[in-house]
Amino acid sequence: MKQIIFISIFIFWNYLCFGATTFNTDSLQRRMSLFGTMLPQEKVYVHLDNTCYFVGDT
Repeated sequence: MKQIIFISIFIFWNYLCFGATTFNTDSLQRRMSLFGTMLPQEKVYVHLDNTCYFVGDT
């Protein structure tokens, strides 16, 4: 069991040290801005005249 935990930690540590260095924040920012322009956020406003409705209320 200890070997499995050690191997998991070793793989995770290698990913953090070597895999995370290729992460580019500029490309992430570019993708996020592109996402915002291509798929604009839609807003829906709901106005209710009552705070609570029961079954059968209109």
